Amino acid sequence: MTYGTLANVKQRLNLDGNEDNRVTRAITQADALIDQELKPYTTVPLNPAPQTIKDIADDWAAGIVYDEVTNPTSQNPPPNVFTQRAKEMLCRYVAVNYSVPCPFEKQLATSGGGGTPAPMIPGPDPVLYEQMVNNY
Repeated sequence: MTYGTLANVKQRLNLDGNEDNRVTRAITQADALIDQELKPYTTVPLNPAPQTIKDIADDWAAGIVYDEVTNPTSQNPPPNVFTQRAKEMLCRYVAVNYSVPCPFEKQLATSGGGGTPAPMIPGPDPVLYEQMVNNY
């Protein structure tokens, strides 16, 4: 059982095309990254997973797909809104549930995030993203 869902990730990216394999791989990767961060504090995978973890997985998977399409040759793409939001939410989740510092504190500090909640940032332009996916 995965935390993220195909439908939620595709909705975040405004996808309705044939991207299921790419999105499914990204969901698997996002789930593994979440489990890696939570493993020091609890048994993983979480079952049942709280809604917060499901939302984090959907955002992180959307960020992975977005990076694959917009930065296909970059090994270290700049932070995108989806990945940034997922890491900030995971920081809050870990801090609240396990009373430990944010596992991404250094990363978020250098990318505009940090210990305080970030304002909601609008996602990528769905029309532009759809054009990029179709031209990929």
